[in-house]
Amino acid sequence: MKRTGLLALFAAATIFTVTSAQAVVIIDFESLETTNTTVNYVGDTYSDDGFEFTCLSPGLGLGTFGSLESRFTGSTALFDDNADGVIRLNQIDDAPFDLLAINLASLNGSMSLDVTFVGTILGGGTVSQTFTVAGSPFVQQTFNFNGFSNLAKVEWTQAPPYHQFDNIVINVVPEPDAWLLVGTGIAIAVLFRKLK
Repeated sequence: MKRTGLLALFAAATIFTVTSAQAVVIIDFESLETTNTTVNYVGDTYSDDGFEFTCLSPGLGLGTFGSLESRFTGSTALFDDNADGVIRLNQIDDAPFDLLAINLASLNGSMSLDVTFVGTILGGGTVSQTFTVAGSPFVQQTFNFNGFSNLAKVEWTQAPPYHQFDNIVINVVPEPDAWLLVGTGIAIAVLFRKLK
């Protein structure tokens, strides 16, 4: 292989490595844990790990159960305390993300319920998926998403008989580190000199 071809291959592999690095984020709401028997409200928005949950319907907003409340699932979960309220999840800087999994549990009892998620794909189009939460009172169940990639946002409704959510698994594509790119440029320049 010619030296210029080797150099081009090295540069392409380095750029691919820098730009394709991904990170998995798990949002678990444990920072909101409280030891009481009440609903603890966090407002209309909650931010964690670069992501934002927004309650789009006016009313009581987002809340959690205290760890001594009978509806606590054993892990702090978030819920919209507005009937038929719409919840939005997006990355704070509006960068795309992949939604991989979520835990869901009933909010009020042992009735089974359906939760439908609608993802808006960056550049146009939507994807949706409905999960049925079995009638196990206040037990979290894990659901995996299919095709929820390159999303700008995801929205779902707090429909009867209502749910709480936790342990959201998200794949993010971080911005390339400027210093890493500078270092790559220097490495390419050094390699080019040695190949001369």
